[in-house]
Amino acid sequence: MNDLELIAELHTLGLDADSFRAVALLPLVEVAWADKSVQAQERKSILLIAKGHELLEGRAADVVESWLETRPSDEAFARGRRVLATLAHRKTGLGADMPAHVTETIVDLCAVVAESAGGLFGVFFTVSADERRTIKRITEHLEEVSNEVAGPNRGIVGRTIGATWLGVMDELDDDL
Repeated sequence: MNDLELIAELHTLGLDADSFRAVALLPLVEVAWADKSVQAQERKSILLIAKGHELLEGRAADVVESWLETRPSDEAFARGRRVLATLAHRKTGLGADMPAHVTETIVDLCAVVAESAGGLFGVFFTVSADERRTIKRITEHLEEVSNEVAGPNRGIVGRTIGATWLGVMDELDDDL
């Protein structure tokens, strides 16, 4: 995708060239919605992550707030993952300053959001089966798009981290 195509995709998500980094929050929002509603702790975690990584520039704050109020469509979530993975592998233009490992970091942060909601007494089953399935789907899609975008130049690090997360998610599902 060239810059114009990326900007068009970002516009569909409510973002622009000034706020594009907020697309990194969409997978976190997807995990928060996995249980059909965004819990207060999930919301707080997402907003703290956003502020800590300075992802609420330009119109991003309003867009993220709307994602937390009204569940984005499955198509919007998929589009966001595709745009994020594309941005992470750009060497020039829009997104070139994003580190390539951002997709792996996002998967880690998805787990943080899922764990933030607690569970039984904040100890047992802190990540629901729906949240685990959602994180697994996000991981697989980011991996797929990253491989497609980066091709043979992707390197072993991304594949190893993605494979590790997928293995952990499979083991957790097998235990239930």
